[in-house]
Amino acid sequence: MLVGVVALQGDFETHQKALADISVESVQIRRHEDGERHNPDAYIIPGGESSTIDLLGRRYEIHTLLIEEAKAGKLLLGTCAGAIWLGVGTHHKVTPLGLIDVEVERNAYGRQVDSHIAPIRIKGLDKPFDAVFIRAPVFHRIGEGIEVLAEHRDAPVLVRKDNIWLATFHPERSDDRRLHKLIFNAA
Repeated sequence: MLVGVVALQGDFETHQKALADISVESVQIRRHEDGERHNPDAYIIPGGESSTIDLLGRRYEIHTLLIEEAKAGKLLLGTCAGAIWLGVGTHHKVTPLGLIDVEVERNAYGRQVDSHIAPIRIKGLDKPFDAVFIRAPVFHRIGEGIEVLAEHRDAPVLVRKDNIWLATFHPERSDDRRLHKLIFNAA
């Protein structure tokens, strides 16, 4: 499997390290044509500053690439700001792509000082996963047919519908690679 990691801004290199740790190849995607040239099997849209990801993603036409690839059934994982960009709703300086019917609130847990690590139970994993929440968003509304795979403080933090996964936390920031293995079907 080859995973395209959107490398406009944010923690894309840490996702690439997490993938390498589970023997999954990755390539950085900075422009629409990178996706066409490399033809990844899946994509990760990392955390970072959601307004910057939206601005640069539209400038380099990555938004159209992700829409095309999602419609083609390719797996997409959006973490933190990536989850905001793939969802729906209205946000200051961000126009979500509307690929999954989930409304997301930016920085819902508070400022940087309110960032934290918490053990969460993830459906499909046998023991708790230490989730890293950095200026994390919260899912406010979950549309029909969307599976909630994990919660924190009585709110969903990991959801999935078909080929699209969203996490409000940073799984790449944990040394635990079980979630990457689960999502990308690694041995």
